[in-house]
Amino acid sequence: MINCSSKFNFETCYFQAFAWFSDLLVEHAEIFWSLFAVDMDQVLAEQPPDTWDSFPLFQILNDYLRTDDNLKNGRFHQHLRETFAPMVVRYVDLMESSIAQSIHKGFEKERWENKGNECATSEDLFWKLDALQSFIRDLHWPDHDFAKHLEQRLKLMACDMIESCITRTDQAFQQWLKKGIGFVSTDYVLPSEMCAMVNVILDAKN
Repeated sequence: MINCSSKFNFETCYFQAFAWFSDLLVEHAEIFWSLFAVDMDQVLAEQPPDTWDSFPLFQILNDYLRTDDNLKNGRFHQHLRETFAPMVVRYVDLMESSIAQSIHKGFEKERWENKGNECATSEDLFWKLDALQSFIRDLHWPDHDFAKHLEQRLKLMACDMIESCITRTDQAFQQWLKKGIGFVSTDYVLPSEMCAMVNVILDAKN
């Protein structure tokens, strides 16, 4: 009876000590990362405004932390999210403005030369939207609510930009119709520019 009691106490102490040891390792790691955070914050503060060279740092650290069950959503991981979230929002803001400007300037100079199912401006638009979505997706943002917010914002942005592309293309199409082009015979062939406009609208709606 005494032996059983002693064995039980030994196992209890062993499990408690093991749990404490595990907690100490996690705390030690958090202390290490808190010291790293001081240097990281200083370096980030010295970066020029609106520079995106620091995003690879976030990706490396976040990819490591999100796969570590002990450090995932821990103190340093939370600090990392709070530090980079404003940068991500700022980046998306600037990209949205840049894409809108490129649509406006692009359609002013558009020559409506066929590029598959696209024109030069729409090709550039779709590439930029895809690149932005890939960038946000590759961040693997750890906070679910903020990640959903970014996803929803990019969807709305893409809808607005594509709608603008369709509107500008339709305006150009109507202008070509007003040039006096008429159906002279059953052999009438649409100008290649108008074919390009139709292709852009159909591709954008898909």
